Amino acid sequence: SEYRSISKKLFIRNEGSTVGNLRNVLANVAAAMALRQNKIEEVGAIYGLITGVGGGVVDSSGRELGNKLLRDASNFQVLAGVPSTVKLMVRNLND
Repeated sequence: SEYRSISKKLFIRNEGSTVGNLRNVLANVAAAMALRQNKIEEVGAIYGLITGVGGGVVDSSGRELGNKLLRDASNFQVLAGVPSTVKLMVRNLND
């Protein structure tokens, strides 16, 4: 799994749905979330809600999603949550 290196440093919990994982991040139950195979409207909602509370939302290369034009998010990876945790996730994904 692509999250194997991260799982050695962080506890990973998956609610099984985008909304469940987003709820956990917004409620401070989880520090971050990683998503693949998203709908464009989900990416937009995640971006607005997470950045609205001071979090970070980036792609798997660590690029901020704010000005990124998404036509098809189905193969697009999103990392969102507490900025320091998101940076840790990006570093570990790209090692």
